[in-house]
Amino acid sequence: MTNVKILLACVLALGTSVTAAKANDGKVDLKDFPLFLNPLTQLPAAITAGPAALEEYKNATPEQRDELTQWVRSEFNIENDKVEQKIEAAIQIAITAGQLVA
Repeated sequence: MTNVKILLACVLALGTSVTAAKANDGKVDLKDFPLFLNPLTQLPAAITAGPAALEEYKNATPEQRDELTQWVRSEFNIENDKVEQKIEAAIQIAITAGQLVA
């Protein structure tokens, strides 16, 4: 699930950056750019990992998905009841982005 983690780390970091930017003044604009530097540096690896990540996720065992849920919970401090929703949303974002690029 290494590729899935790379992909999720980028997508969830972008989401965290958007949330942080909106917390400042309710909008995202150029002054929030520094908040996006970390996720943007992860983007090339996430794009490269994307196709393999989707296969890994589709073929994951229940135990691997549980491990992934625990990893996301610990890395991104997401509430327990929202972790699986965030993972599914991040995977959907990756699928949609992949379709746009292909």
